[in-house]
Amino acid sequence: MPKALSVDLIRLSRFANTTLLFLPVMFFAAGYYISFYFHFLTVASLFLLLVNFSYRHVQKDHTLLRNFGVLGQVRYLIESLGPEFRQYLFLNDREERPFNRTERSEVYRKAKNVDSSDSFGTLLDYGATEIKLRHSMFPTREGDVRPFRVTFGNRSGVTRPYTLKSPMLVSAMSYGSLGQNAIRAIARGAARAGILLMQRGIADS
Repeated sequence: MPKALSVDLIRLSRFANTTLLFLPVMFFAAGYYISFYFHFLTVASLFLLLVNFSYRHVQKDHTLLRNFGVLGQVRYLIESLGPEFRQYLFLNDREERPFNRTERSEVYRKAKNVDSSDSFGTLLDYGATEIKLRHSMFPTREGDVRPFRVTFGNRSGVTRPYTLKSPMLVSAMSYGSLGQNAIRAIARGAARAGILLMQRGIADS
């Protein structure tokens, strides 16, 4: 089994810091004996040496920069690129929070008035946690339509089971978000429409 790749950051930092001391001298000598253009590298290496000196001996806020100098900036650079790496390389189209790539793509297309419908299905698992009402591929003939009926409590021995005759209902709402008058108005409207009103307890609010 091959040996795991490891890097001794202490030795690497010492080598990098020592190299930064000699780079200005080397580039200055190259500019003097070989070509004047090497002096541009001399100025750049002197600037890098000053930045490294400031990181290691002047600033006291960042431990990594204090110990490793400019080499410690690599860690902050990789950390700053972390969201982009996760978004484009590691996470799939449905894993990001609070809005994944599929949801953002749909919003972008709708904002540009581009058709966001997909005729080849979806990657979303609709049957995992929710119940979705979806239309059939072909309409049902009028004579074959059956009345909608769902009875609650008939299998558990309830004295007065409830039969839901409409697929529409009012979802549960907390008393903390709606006042007493609003709850009464919604309840009366549901009674007139003959639909079910789901209600949460007062303790939930």
